Amino acid sequence: MNIKNYLTILSPYQDRLINGIKAAVAILIGIIIIRAIDVEQSQWILISITVVMATQISVGGALQKAKARFIGTCAGVT
Repeated sequence: MNIKNYLTILSPYQDRLINGIKAAVAILIGIIIIRAIDVEQSQWILISITVVMATQISVGGALQKAKARFIGTCAGVT
């Protein structure tokens, strides 16, 4: 099979593939940040990244969801 056949097969799943790659890159960046600074219970950072990135196809949707989670977290702290 040549590359054109692979692209034809992946075409219906292109949005999901791109979303999965974005989520994987975001999780990798989170792991790098966790390793750079020592944070207690750092698993919650990765869980938050997964929830925000994996459920939103568009970047705008992910930013809105991240903002809502941040506001909710701040409200829960007080």
